[in-house]
Amino acid sequence: MHPLKFTPEIIRRGESQILRHLPRRLAAGDIPAISMPRKDGSITKRSEVAGALSLNEPGQPERNGESASDRCAELEAIIAWLGVDKSSHSRYQPTSQATFCNIYVHDYCALAGVYLPRVWWLPGAIERLAKGEAVEPIYEKTIDEQRANDLFRWLRDFGPRFGWRATGTLTKLQEAADLGGIGIIVARRKDDGRSGHIVAVVPETDSNRARRNSAGEVIAPLQSQAGSVNFQYGTGKLEWWTDDRFAASAFYIHA
Repeated sequence: MHPLKFTPEIIRRGESQILRHLPRRLAAGDIPAISMPRKDGSITKRSEVAGALSLNEPGQPERNGESASDRCAELEAIIAWLGVDKSSHSRYQPTSQATFCNIYVHDYCALAGVYLPRVWWLPGAIERLAKGEAVEPIYEKTIDEQRANDLFRWLRDFGPRFGWRATGTLTKLQEAADLGGIGIIVARRKDDGRSGHIVAVVPETDSNRARRNSAGEVIAPLQSQAGSVNFQYGTGKLEWWTDDRFAASAFYIHA
């Protein structure tokens, strides 16, 4: 078999282009989930400045309910525990140079038992994995952090392998969340060097509701986010993902 050649142009376009250049047999290969390796015994806390590691505090809440009402209650508990708007939770607090929407949504998904990567394989590692090679996760050599722009591409290219599916309407997105599922809105910036945005679409509560039109269709789902403004529940700016800053956007659901 001829060795695979990746030009700088292919690499710049991202993993989706790499998959198209892989032979069919390799493209069907299993690309495993990955997280940032940690030192034995180390704990990553909400109170610490964010890095590439996922949370692993004792007593973290989980989502494992069998009924929709149980799952919704568990997601509500996860949102409260993450406390994205608490100043003591430095992990999510914006700075003059950065916001942390990607990390917050990663944490929300992780506690709910859904994979959304904090780090992901670099293109060369994907090539090797697709050929069946063992690849050691090494930061900035075989794996790297995922920003919102990266997560847009990851959900498009790899999300279906991990249970994510796109949906076309806000009503379906909110309905899935109200059944205790995971919903996401993600938008990619035109300038890839600037921050995109990603939010969780979360179950409605007695005091926090999505916005609907007179026909009952959702026009602004109930969202939870870190960003320039952090909030546990809100509907945000109407259709924020259509702003001229963004090149593309999508809605995703996970059971």
